[in-house]
Amino acid sequence: MKKMFYAAFALMVLGAAVLILIVPALSSDPGQTPQSIAVIAGTVFMAATSVVVLLKKAAAQES
Repeated sequence: MKKMFYAAFALMVLGAAVLILIVPALSSDPGQTPQSIAVIAGTVFMAATSVVVLLKKAAAQES
């Protein structure tokens, strides 16, 4: 179970990094600021963190 949480955390970090790199290429808006990209990446990271917390609570209830 511990490995699953480490894998989920690694995927969160990787997903946020990929989002930061990919979003400017997908956006045709030249006004896309680095701050808005950081906000999007932060939102994805926090959503994934909440999934990990829910997984942890579910695992604790199984035990």
